[in-house]
Amino acid sequence: MHKVDPCGAIVTLVDTIRARQELDGSIKDPSPADYALVNELAGELDRQAGHIDGLSPGLLAATLGDLGRWAQNGLDQRPLFDTTLASFKTPLPGEALFFLAPMRATNGPDPEGFRLELVTGYRSETSYLAEASQYTEHYVAPFQCIKMGAASKGFLQGNCIVLFPESVAAENKVDKQAFALFFFSKFFHIYNDQTLLEADRLFGRDSDFLFGQLRSREMSETDMYDARCLWGYYHDYAHHTGPRPLDKNLYIKLNWFTGLLEETKCDLITVRLVQKHRPDFWQEIAEFILLERMFRYPKGSDQHMTFDAGTGILLFEILMNAGALVEDEHGRLGFDAVRLEEQIATVISDIEALESLDDEAYLAGARDYVHRHLGLPEHSKARFNFPASQYARRVLEESPR
Repeated sequence: MHKVDPCGAIVTLVDTIRARQELDGSIKDPSPADYALVNELAGELDRQAGHIDGLSPGLLAATLGDLGRWAQNGLDQRPLFDTTLASFKTPLPGEALFFLAPMRATNGPDPEGFRLELVTGYRSETSYLAEASQYTEHYVAPFQCIKMGAASKGFLQGNCIVLFPESVAAENKVDKQAFALFFFSKFFHIYNDQTLLEADRLFGRDSDFLFGQLRSREMSETDMYDARCLWGYYHDYAHHTGPRPLDKNLYIKLNWFTGLLEETKCDLITVRLVQKHRPDFWQEIAEFILLERMFRYPKGSDQHMTFDAGTGILLFEILMNAGALVEDEHGRLGFDAVRLEEQIATVISDIEALESLDDEAYLAGARDYVHRHLGLPEHSKARFNFPASQYARRVLEESPR
């Protein structure tokens, strides 16, 4: 007998409502039909609750309460889901996930905003993490690896693989990150359908890259999930090293320039770590970092200059200028492995030296560092001279838009 997905009708209703929402989650000039949709969603959620894994009675009551308050206050107001956020409990390994709230799907389909979203799945940490901890002083990462199930368009489509408490529309500012959900099961298709196409275009299908033919090209979906979890773990460990660990310095690393250097440093620490210790999937992880960071994250960067996008452009510029990344007579890119290793050590050292300064000098030094490599901005809305960068000229110039 065919099993009916209890979330199917709920996803359809969420997608219908989110299509009516503005960027802040409100519905402009809501009609009776809009109120009927929200009421229908609440009714369907209540009716199916007993069949939905991960939806506890407490979370159900909180979600229904927040939906009801939104309708009562007026759908033309911003939906605020503080009660739902407070009631959500991080799933333990193997446990199911259910979360419904207005939230930002970062790197999801445009336009990005606090629209109603639903995401389900279950927590699945790779078994390789147990051995990985020997290279990180047995660091325990405060994030959760999730295999995604049914989801609304913001999370199902596009490249959004993260969900943090601050992603949720709420009245009270989040001052502590109680969870960090990473939907690493999406990575297989993102990497194969987008990143490898860029690698072939820029390096050539037959490029030796760093370790011969790209080892990550032929990975199974299972292996890629495990390797992506390991990359996330090593990268998170890197955030908590150096003179200014992220958990104690978040206040200053939310600045765009210091944030850019933080991501750059953590990427390169991870590459250095895997090349030094050669843990499971070490070559594939190094390929992931360099290709994803430089050749996928910055796509569309002239419109959305996020930390991730800016980091890729900065790293590209540094490596090109140092001769660690070179272009041959046919316009194909390639790595100089020796210079790459040298430059990784130099950049990490430079950034950690800035972190050793006081707050004012650190902020100024981070800005100067970015401008030294990427140029001063030509107008007030820009953060550096992006059009003049080698990235814009060499990577985007011939890129199909």
